[in-house]
Amino acid sequence: MDGKGFLDKGQQAVLERFFKEEKIWYPDYWYLCFAGGLMLAPAMFLFIMPFQIWEGDYTSVLVVLVLELAGVEVYLGRYVSFRAEGKIKDVYEVLRFLPLSRCQFKRYRIGKLFRLCLKLTGTAAICQTAFAGVFMHTFSIGNILMPVLLCFLAPMVIACCQRNYMC
Repeated sequence: MDGKGFLDKGQQAVLERFFKEEKIWYPDYWYLCFAGGLMLAPAMFLFIMPFQIWEGDYTSVLVVLVLELAGVEVYLGRYVSFRAEGKIKDVYEVLRFLPLSRCQFKRYRIGKLFRLCLKLTGTAAICQTAFAGVFMHTFSIGNILMPVLLCFLAPMVIACCQRNYMC
């Protein structure tokens, strides 16, 4: 811990303001959003289909999961690095001059990942449940469990095991 608790609201507000105002990597920011969206869109399109349709063929689930994980990684890349003077630099090189700790910056990135995973999970679970009920006239706990496992737990566990997300 850095002495101010798990989340320091002041440091988190500084980070929010910084990423809202700072434009040093503006083209990279939009490129990463677009590229991440291009990977997440087909993955989410496949995740919203009820799992009863797949009838035990879970190799496609692995492909969709890899596509989703790559999309999440690219989409959140704007909080990790940027391009300046022909070199790729760590965002914390700029942030170290602000009154915040590296640990709070990592918690900020985990928060962004958490919010993205919640949105993906909610969308997939609601759509799966609705489509299974309307088109297949059935419901399974898998319609809720699979989006939670694949859209929330898998990206969160993998990201939290990475070195750049750990305090």
